[in-house]
Amino acid sequence: IMQWGTLTLTTDGHVPVVFPTSFTNIRNVTTSVRSYDSWSGSVTVYVEDFSSTQFSVNRNNDASGYVYVYWQAVGYKAP
Repeated sequence: IMQWGTLTLTTDGHVPVVFPTSFTNIRNVTTSVRSYDSWSGSVTVYVEDFSSTQFSVNRNNDASGYVYVYWQAVGYKAP
């Protein structure tokens, strides 16, 4: 199955995101920066870790303002 969504990062640090439906086995989680405001320099958003029920995302420690992010997760759910 494939799941996706958006999120808004407003602070630096570890941000948990819960999947709408849990996976039996998850293979990949990716993020992409959609847009940002009040920013100077480059924007980095990365997945810190993931499990069958959630993942954690983080951004640059020198960030200020909002960072809007797309995310996508791929895996499967056993019957």
